[in-house]
Amino acid sequence: KIEKLQEPPGRMEYVETKSRLVFINDAYNANPVSTRAGLAAFSKMPCAGRKIAIVGSMLELGDEHIALHRQIGHSLDGLDLDTLICVGELAAEVGDNAPSNIKVLKLSSVSDACNWLYSNALVDDLVYLKASRGEAFEDIIAYFQSNQNLEKCFIG
Repeated sequence: KIEKLQEPPGRMEYVETKSRLVFINDAYNANPVSTRAGLAAFSKMPCAGRKIAIVGSMLELGDEHIALHRQIGHSLDGLDLDTLICVGELAAEVGDNAPSNIKVLKLSSVSDACNWLYSNALVDDLVYLKASRGEAFEDIIAYFQSNQNLEKCFIG
């Protein structure tokens, strides 16, 4: 039945972790069309806190891979995003081309993204994840799901 249809994991999946941090996990795969659409949809979601988007590389794009990442940055103009965290060198191209009203952080690894969230995320924040599967963004959610002691670090 259609009422029982569930989206596959990693496709605009709402995940509330044990640490009370909420993710929109859209990191099953990434290409320019799905990344722009996902960020636009995330931008429109209700949120009592900040909207934090974490993007990684879109892999297997061929010779135009750098230009396609830059285009994602340009496409963020007008979106309701507070912070854009770019993980990796290709994702940094997104951040370098994002509008100035969005706070951009360029990090080198998923582990760095976890550490930043641990130190900076608040209970009411909403975190969007988008990257190709090869970037293993599910590890970010696993980090916050498995560590119940993180609950005390979030103010709210």
